[in-house]
Amino acid sequence: MPTPHHCFILSHDGGGHLLADTLIQQLTPHTPFIHITHHQYPQLVGVLDWLHAIRPIAKAMLQCLRYFKLHRPKLVILVGSGWGCQLVGMVTSLMGIPSMIYIGDCHTQWVSESRMARYFRRSLKVFVTTHDEYEFVRRWGGRPCMIDHPWLNIPPTDPPLSKWEFCNRYQLSNTRPMVGVFPGSRRHELCHHLPLMCDAMADLQRQIDSLQVLISAHHPTWVEWIQTMAARSGLEATVVTDPPPTWIPHLDTSLLRLGGISLWHMRYAKPHVGIYQLSDWSYWVTRWFYRVGMRRLQVVSHPNVCLKRRVVPELIQEYANPMTIAKSLMPLLSNRKRTDSMAQELEKARITLGDGNRYNPVDEIVGFFYKQGLLFESEKEVT
Repeated sequence: MPTPHHCFILSHDGGGHLLADTLIQQLTPHTPFIHITHHQYPQLVGVLDWLHAIRPIAKAMLQCLRYFKLHRPKLVILVGSGWGCQLVGMVTSLMGIPSMIYIGDCHTQWVSESRMARYFRRSLKVFVTTHDEYEFVRRWGGRPCMIDHPWLNIPPTDPPLSKWEFCNRYQLSNTRPMVGVFPGSRRHELCHHLPLMCDAMADLQRQIDSLQVLISAHHPTWVEWIQTMAARSGLEATVVTDPPPTWIPHLDTSLLRLGGISLWHMRYAKPHVGIYQLSDWSYWVTRWFYRVGMRRLQVVSHPNVCLKRRVVPELIQEYANPMTIAKSLMPLLSNRKRTDSMAQELEKARITLGDGNRYNPVDEIVGFFYKQGLLFESEKEVT
């Protein structure tokens, strides 16, 4: 068997990690000839994150440099457009290591254009999922390639558990309305969003007696803490530890922290309301940063970005309060016409991310190794 060639994949947030895992699964048949290493860079959101993460940042960067020096990978794949990917992209360029960029967050238009232009020009190929991203990359000198979003390009299928089985597992009623609450996957996100969400859902539960509230726990060790926070707000809730894609189809509507979870709601065309809240200091710095170095954000939610208009309610910072949240969720529970209308719009947003007929990034990655003479024709056929 030929010696494997090293391929380094870097991701820097929860959504990027999932995208990288999906890509690795697609590349699995080729692993006898391509040795894949996945490195997760720390994601920083608030100002305090930056102040407390100097050592983790330095450690992560040293790990990348040590790997590059030891194994000299033939290809580096950067999943996302965050600061960590840009920094490593600059290092690979200086070391002469080819790189490709895999963008799946639909938010390329957020970032500084001059900085992204340098990021794109250094890469062999930029995989994008929307037409806006394609034009953005092409305009700034990159080589874009349209692909289907790995989470959304497959036609909706039945979840692993039927609604009856899911309700039976968590002792729920399959005839009463169910609302999902997704406060985030990181500890600081829970601290900001969970108390706010619990207060809003408790208010909504007082208005609708039959309402069942399900809170997603990203890690099993958080279950007790989430239950304590819910009880403190007077909320009767069930904490669910199953992966969100397995039970989102059973929900009537959701309340979620704006982020990658909205892509799964697009996947199943589930109506929802998105919120986001930072500390006052972090929010002030973020607003200043966007005003000076970035395009002004008109919409934040992934469906709204894809459709270029506000379909999903976005409640950010001071607008994210229990009264406003409950008021935004009520029509999605009581107005069937409003719910169906949003579901149709979410389906339109899903289609913008792929129809199953776009280019496959795996072909480009394996083709790169073949073109460089690193894989023989017989190896490519076998894989």
